[in-house]
Order: sequence, then C-alpha cells, then structure tokens
Amino acid sequence: MKTYFLSLLFLIGLGATAHSQSRQKDPKPYRAWVTLTNGQKFKGILYDATKDSIVLLNARNSSKQVFRPEQVEWLKLRIKNRTGNGALIGTASGALLGGLVAAVGSRESDFVNIDMVITIEGPDAVEPEDTFVFILGGAVLGSITGAAVASKRIKYFINGERGYYLSKLPGIHARSLVGLANPKKISFAD
Repeated sequence: MKTYFLSLLFLIGLGATAHSQSRQKDPKPYRAWVTLTNGQKFKGILYDATKDSIVLLNARNSSKQVFRPEQVEWLKLRIKNRTGNGALIGTASGALLGGLVAAVGSRESDFVNIDMVITIEGPDAVEPEDTFVFILGGAVLGSITGAAVASKRIKYFINGERGYYLSKLPGIHARSLVGLANPKKISFAD
C-alpha cells in the first residue's frame, strides 16, 4: 500500500511539474465591469487604460466605450473564462481526491491511518461499489470550490479620484488588451 500511495503521489507531482513548464500563450483578455459615480453600470473587455480614459470593448458589436477616471466609481476585472477553468481543475482534483479516499478506505493501511476520522475496518469499510460515490462527491465539491476561488475579481474603488486612479494605472494598463499586446514598461507620470 505504501508503494502504491507513494507512486500515485509521485505521478501527480510529475504531471503538475510537466504541465507548469513555460509555454508561450496568447494572453487572455480581462473582463471589466465599470460602475459610474451616477450609478450606471457597463461591462465589456478592458481594451485600454491611459491617464485620461478607461476604454471598454463591447464583445457583441466591437464598439468602444470611453470613460474619464473622474466618472468611474468602481472598476472590477477578471480574466475571461477563468471561472470555467477553475471549475474544471476543481472537478478533476476533487474526483482524484475522492478516488484516493475510497482506495485508502477500502484497504487496511499502516501508512495512512484515518481511523480517527472514518472507521475503515469491519462492516463500515468502503466497498468497491461505493468508490463511484466518493469520486462523484469529490468532483462536485471540487467544481464548486474551484469555481468560487477562480471567480474572484480584482477591484479598484476609484470613486472619481484621479490621483488614486493614476496610482493604480500601471496595473490596470498591464491588464488591458493594449497592455497585454505590448507588455513594455510604460511610465504614466506627467
């Protein structure tokens, strides 16, 4: 059992290491939600951010909406399609963890002792047909957790203050389509 468990951990680590190798990918655009000081709300793709404006691109008709920093109360950003990817990764991780719990619970083990949490001896042992329930339960919990973690937005409370906007401008510009396409360091100082 020790060999099986350690081999499984090694393969998981090897897969994670191989996946994390640097590959050149196209940068993903950021979805943006803008709330104006008068309460109006707009959403789109963050196209550009300069000293004088925030530009959103409407994905449906490719029109651009321009806002002055003095008009903006909130700017919220999130990488496009990040929630779905988080749910997918969470589903796979949860299913793997559920299967691992079922595999450990179905055997008597000296290496992994979970007697304090679950009784695994006698009539309460995990049956092979219950493995699917553990995998499915882990997948559901993992997908919910992954989607919740990945849906986090970057929030800027500008509240019409140009000075605050200018202090956050390098980070906002770096997340815009123009900034992603041309990632050089740009100075926004006057």
